[in-house]
Amino acid sequence: MTTRQQSRQHVVILAIHPRHAAAIYDGTKRWEFRKVPPPVPGFVLLYETAPVSAVTGKVYLAAKIQGEPECVWGFAKTQKTIGGGPGITAREFQAYVGKAHSVAACATFYAQRFDAPVPLPPGVPHPQNFGRYVIGNDAPDND
Repeated sequence: MTTRQQSRQHVVILAIHPRHAAAIYDGTKRWEFRKVPPPVPGFVLLYETAPVSAVTGKVYLAAKIQGEPECVWGFAKTQKTIGGGPGITAREFQAYVGKAHSVAACATFYAQRFDAPVPLPPGVPHPQNFGRYVIGNDAPDND
């Protein structure tokens, strides 16, 4: 018998409305705005909220900026080097930000939609904004 050890991988899963996920996947939305910014690992998994309620793909993030809402919006809406745009209107941005004093924008670099949605395992709570999850385990696997 051999013993094989699986490595643990930490992933970030970002909750997002299906219409925004579709715009990220098709490249028209290159900025994802958050009042509570997620960490920027190499990529995040996208969890589409109802009615999909599943992980539908992954997105590689190029950068994150954070600051006063007006400054972040001004930068994101005029930034043309990565193509696409903010994917929402100024009115939608303002409605989302509300009275927040700070907001973050994550630049999406490359998005990959999975062939089929992947539901979260039973008992795993879906992320409200974003969640950090551990995949795999440290237990030996005996063949």
